[in-house]
Amino acid sequence: MKFCINCMAKIRDTKDVCPFCNQQQNIGVKSSFHLSPGITLKEGRYLLGRALVWDDFSVTYAGRDMIEDQIVTIQEYVPEAIARREQNGIGLACISQDVLRDYRRGLKSFVETGMLLKAKTDSLTNIVRVFDCFYENGTGYLIMEHVNGQSVKELLSEEHIFSPEPAKQVICAVLEGVATLHQAGIWHQDIHPGSILLTADGWIKITIPGGYRYQVIGNKVQRTSVVRDGYSAQEQYRNRGEIGAYTDVYEVGAVLFHMITGNRPQSAADRVYKDQLAFSDKMRKELPPNFQNALWNSLQIIPEERTHTPLDFQRELRAK
Repeated sequence: MKFCINCMAKIRDTKDVCPFCNQQQNIGVKSSFHLSPGITLKEGRYLLGRALVWDDFSVTYAGRDMIEDQIVTIQEYVPEAIARREQNGIGLACISQDVLRDYRRGLKSFVETGMLLKAKTDSLTNIVRVFDCFYENGTGYLIMEHVNGQSVKELLSEEHIFSPEPAKQVICAVLEGVATLHQAGIWHQDIHPGSILLTADGWIKITIPGGYRYQVIGNKVQRTSVVRDGYSAQEQYRNRGEIGAYTDVYEVGAVLFHMITGNRPQSAADRVYKDQLAFSDKMRKELPPNFQNALWNSLQIIPEERTHTPLDFQRELRAK
């Protein structure tokens, strides 16, 4: 028996196509930054499948916990701009001494925040659970629960537009989860349609971002600017912008705007110079006034004028 590199289900050694997910088993890696399926971590405990999603700071793989005999998701710290794979195709190293400090600082942030998430995972609501976190291969890894579902991004890409009530239900669950994350001492800073999962059994889950996208509350060190146009707040475009609970509020509000209009919001950086974010006349007539007020309060450009906390935003959405 072997494990499918895509869904990590047990399949026969002779199978070239998984009977469960219909994926080929002999496909290569899509990037030189990706680890090859079949590599193990932590003395053989965790088996890696193929890379599922990736960005400039991390790669997320299908995986399996061989001791617990369960499917997991494995996230690896991979800051592409300043890192390279070693010749063995496994180790990760910094490209030069000039950026070694940035590499180490990002790795330390990634692992330490992962450890905090692991310690607090039982107190977090609607957040993907973190089971393990460790250094290996010159980088760091998070072992997380496997979530079977569809992201809001995938639904929007299929031209699905949410009506106000279902959208509100999803967003209120997200706000509840983000609030527990703040109580644990972490700003999320990377909420977008791809980070919100609607599970097969009806739950809402928020994925864990990687690298510098974490900022422990009270940490004043300079951050690498990581933004998503349309979803990031204007303070995230500045390395020393004052990040707070209101930053995550803006991101959630931007996702809600996209869900009900089908359009990605105007970039906050552009709104500073010429704010063109608005509802259509039809939308203004159809949306309840309290819903519109709650949404616009969350999307104020200036942080001081914005809804301050996730629970405040949730209360405004539910107000009569």
